[in-house]
This record gives sequence, structure tokens and C-alpha cells, in this order.
Amino acid sequence: MTDYRNIIGITLEGTYREGAALRRYCSDESSAVSHAPWRRSIFSFLMQWLDGNSYIIVPSSGSSGQPKQLRLSKQHMVNSALKTGTFLNLKKEDSALLCLSADYIAGKMMLVRAMTLGLNLFITAPADAPLKQFADARFDFAAMVPLQVYELLKTKSGEKSLNNIRNLIIGGSDIGFALRTKIKTLTNRTFHTYGMTETVSHIALQQLNGRQPDEAFHLLPGVHISTDSRQRLIVEAPDIAPAPVHTNDVAELLTPGTLRILGRYDQMIISGGINLYPETIEAKLGAFIPCRYAISSVTDDRLIEKVVLVIEDKPWVTEKIRQLQADISAALERYAIPKEIIFINKIPETPNHKIDRNALKKAVALTSSAIGDNA
Repeated sequence: MTDYRNIIGITLEGTYREGAALRRYCSDESSAVSHAPWRRSIFSFLMQWLDGNSYIIVPSSGSSGQPKQLRLSKQHMVNSALKTGTFLNLKKEDSALLCLSADYIAGKMMLVRAMTLGLNLFITAPADAPLKQFADARFDFAAMVPLQVYELLKTKSGEKSLNNIRNLIIGGSDIGFALRTKIKTLTNRTFHTYGMTETVSHIALQQLNGRQPDEAFHLLPGVHISTDSRQRLIVEAPDIAPAPVHTNDVAELLTPGTLRILGRYDQMIISGGINLYPETIEAKLGAFIPCRYAISSVTDDRLIEKVVLVIEDKPWVTEKIRQLQADISAALERYAIPKEIIFINKIPETPNHKIDRNALKKAVALTSSAIGDNA
């Protein structure tokens, strides 16, 4: 086992620093008022890594309620980095790109992977389209959120930049049908990840492209899963989590090493006595909706809750809405068909670009009463 106490150096853009020299460098960089907050966050985390404590404090995502402060073991973070390195066959001196915020676990783990695996890490702002300054650069490894990949795939130059990343992992939220379809055309290896802060980033990956894209998530070595009486996933991985992690994610276990995520139990919609998951419905609608959208619900006297489709766009003309309704009716089971379509300027997000479903539900409740039924 690699001891976290021996992980004391990192190669940043070709320059290796460790120990006291790294501390001095990080102290200067993290306190430089001329630097952007995202850059200072990187060096603040590295300072925290070298502070002599066996743990770090990390905020959870807040995607289903108020964010929590979690204490994560540095040893568990190193163990997680080793699992990812083995799965993706990453080697010492491979190049990697950090384009996520180091305020959250995904960005922090890119730094830990670079330190643990000996990667040469390049850093850039966590922008929507983060590869502008690296247009012709090649990387062996990078991590992004779906929004970043979506923005890059809008242009040929962005698509080329993505293909120049040998191993790309995408996490933080679900990936819609339209984006999945575009990802299949990439010539690199692109994976969707499943995990959470409590499991120190991802515990499973699903390859989205190549000759035979995966139909489900594949667990990393040493990870074991089960479900409770409500079909909520339980994760057991002693080398990355001190106790079993009981999640709110409803899962379908296909084999001992593969699974599908159906949606979050705490965001389940009960409509006419049927349990529905927004993520599952959303995955079936991407072929018909060219812009961002989400599934939510409002209370209903007859159904208890009725499904609502929220589209981030200006209101469509009647003919376009009717065509969408026809397409949706053909794609979904009767009970899952949205009973209302709402257009809003912006779908609410958490700070790390997940749909803020609680805020969305409040916005839908306010908007729904003014619009009425569309379906």
C-alpha cells in the first residue's frame, strides 16, 4: 500500500516540487491577490495536503439539499487514485489536465492522482469550454463535467481538443441522450463516472464510446455493492470509505460488478401510484429537445404529483410543442408522459453544475399555476 505520508510532491506543468519547496511555492501562490480564486484554491488544497493531518475537510455537492462538510481520509484518497490509475492504465509522467474547481472533490482528486501516480499536471480555469489555451495539446487524462463536454462539442476545434485527451472521465451529473450520441463519435476513450464525495470520487465507470460502449457502470476493484429494501444503493469499499455508504440512489444491480442508476429516491415522483425517477425520464427525451431540459413535478389533486417537463428556452410555437408532445408520447410509457411543459430562462444549478432539483421544483410550482396544462 502506498502511504499518504510519502505523497509530498507534484509535477505542475513540467516542474516538480516537493516538501518544503512545495509548501513555500503553494503559500506564495495561494496568497497572491493577483491570482483568480480558482488558482488560489488549487494551492490552498496542496497546502492542506501537506499540513500533517491525516484528513481533509471537503464540502459535499448539495445536489439534494444543504451541502455538508465531510472529513475524508488522505489515505483513502490515495487508494482511490491508485484504483483509477489501474483502471485507466495511467503511468508515471503521463500528462493530465485539471479544469475543474479544486473546491470540490473532483478537482481535489485530480491533484491527488497527479501526486500519487506521478502525472505531469497542467491547470486551467474551470470554464465552460476549458481547452482554448490547449487547442493542440495532447493529454493522457482529464476530468470534466457534462456541461464542459457539451460546450466543446459545439465546435470542430473543441471536438479535436477532446479527441486529444486519451482518457476522459465525465462526472458530476447525468449525461443526456443528445450528448451521449455526440460522445460516441469521439475517437478517444470517454467514460461516465459514478460516485460521490463520501466514496472519495468515483467507484464505477462506464465507457461511452469505442466499438462496444458499455451498457452499465463497471465497479472499480475492491468495491462491493448491494441494495436496501427500497432499492437504494449501498457501497462497501473499506480502502476508500471507513463504513458502508448508504446512498439515496436507486440502483439496478445487473451482475456483481455492474449496475445502472435509475434516479434518486429523495427526488422520486409518485404519480398515480407509480414511482418515477426524473433522471430515467430525462434520458429518453434527448433526441427530441435541442436545448437544456429537466423533469420535475407539481402537486396534483388527482395524481398526487404530475410530471412536468422544463425546457431552458424561450416559449416555442404551438406547432413545435405539438410535435414534441407526439414524440414524447411515442417514447415514454403513458404514466411517465409530462402533463405540462414549462419554459424558463435558466434551470437552477448547484455550484458544481448539477441540477438543483429542489430549487427547480419551487420554480415550477410558481410557474405552473400561471401557465396551465399543455398536455
